[in-house]
Amino acid sequence: MPGDPEHDQHVLETLEKEGGGLSYVLDPSRVKPSYCVSYGWSMRYGCEIIVFGTYTMALTSCPALIDLFWDQAAAGTPVMDGQLWEGADGSRFAGRLVDPSQTGREYFRDARLCRDHAAVVGDMPVYQLFWPDENGAFPWDSGYRGIEQPLLFDPRSGPE
Repeated sequence: MPGDPEHDQHVLETLEKEGGGLSYVLDPSRVKPSYCVSYGWSMRYGCEIIVFGTYTMALTSCPALIDLFWDQAAAGTPVMDGQLWEGADGSRFAGRLVDPSQTGREYFRDARLCRDHAAVVGDMPVYQLFWPDENGAFPWDSGYRGIEQPLLFDPRSGPE
């Protein structure tokens, strides 16, 4: 659990051994969206990634989406705000650059822990990944009917 010394030690050990990892923040009540978020990647690959979803999605689909993002970025697909990608199965997803005001410890505690540990200063670029609803709409489109989630590219969204 974030904030727990054992969790922090695990994060730092994973950073040292593997260069980064993923944290899962799950809401067992399933009232709030659960999410999967990277840590250590901004120091190795240039940005962190966060994906919101249902409880089940956070454990299964979110890590797969992050892997797809990195595969496409490694293949030379540009990482730009609003970029659309297509998976091998024809699924689409989008990435939005998170507003710097939203990259605090609320969602990015483990990433901040890693950066503090490595004495990295400056902005921490983060992309929030989205998949469309069943009609192909993204959360910023009118008529979107997918899961509710904070839109971290908007400085007025996110934690209250």
